[in-house]
Amino acid sequence: MNIKTVKKKVEDAIRKKTVLELFYRTDDGIKMYFVVAPVCIKEHDGKQYLMTLGRLDRAFAFDIARITSMGEYWTTFNLDKKFNMEKFLVKVFSEGKYTDGYIVCAENEDLDSEALRNELKKIEADIKALVGNRKDDYIDLPENLDRNKMEELLSSRSHCLNMLFRKDPDGIRHFIKINGFLKDLTDRMYRRGAKIYRQYLTAGIDDGFDDDFMIDADLRYYYNGKDAVAILGDEEYYGSDFDYMLNVICEFCHESPVCGASFTKSLRKTDRPEMSDKELDLYNRADDFDWGELKIWIPELEGIKICHAVGEICVYHTNGYSVPDLLRMNNFCCEVKATYQHFLDRNGL
Repeated sequence: MNIKTVKKKVEDAIRKKTVLELFYRTDDGIKMYFVVAPVCIKEHDGKQYLMTLGRLDRAFAFDIARITSMGEYWTTFNLDKKFNMEKFLVKVFSEGKYTDGYIVCAENEDLDSEALRNELKKIEADIKALVGNRKDDYIDLPENLDRNKMEELLSSRSHCLNMLFRKDPDGIRHFIKINGFLKDLTDRMYRRGAKIYRQYLTAGIDDGFDDDFMIDADLRYYYNGKDAVAILGDEEYYGSDFDYMLNVICEFCHESPVCGASFTKSLRKTDRPEMSDKELDLYNRADDFDWGELKIWIPELEGIKICHAVGEICVYHTNGYSVPDLLRMNNFCCEVKATYQHFLDRNGL
């Protein structure tokens, strides 16, 4: 994108108070994904920077020349009335840390683990008051559940756990392991979808029935009992009732269209079975990028290329899963389905 285009999009977003999503090319050439609230455009050291606010009091300054694409996110934002633009700009450029071509600055780097644990316990007590006790091995959410209140509580809980994760050195090792696992599982899901699609192309299209043919694939975490929650040995450190909470969150976001990674492929008449997965648009191109928004909140993850499935679970859907929740997910379901579609118009008969 050129600077003129970026400026126009930013000006529109600031006027409408719209959050932006952008892809940004880092020092090593990797594209990273960010969701941020645009504040202004500022020149610094001869470069034009997009000044933004992220979550958890973190601010980013992006070199506009490195932004490869930009679009509006699904939500809006408002700046606090006490927000001081001049102090904001000085703080980012004087105290910010230059990382991979962008500048990041955080207000609150000192974390009080005990205070976070106490807050977490209060939040989970409020969630249990909304949902009720678990009578059997599984919780059914009450029909009259205040979903807005639940979303707020789950978001606050996720914040506390992610901040505690920053003080958990073994957590990085567990994160790398599940990040790699989900990347591999997503790759396998695409390969299976490509195989089924080729089988269909080889067998030949039934023109009398096949108005369309679709491959639908979905990767999700499912809670189906205590075995769906891994025991890592640091449960006392976090202080969360992970078994209860993963049960609740899984049920709460059950209708969410994506809880991991998914794709849909419709029949394209020009496709041939000898074409490559990439030519058929059945390869995991989502993981060509680093889905790095988690690094805004958890800079300890810097240097890890985060896969799309992790981003979907922990960031891009308001389901309430934190990184410590992700590390304990022990039961994933990967589905690849073929659907033959035939459409009829009886013409009023």
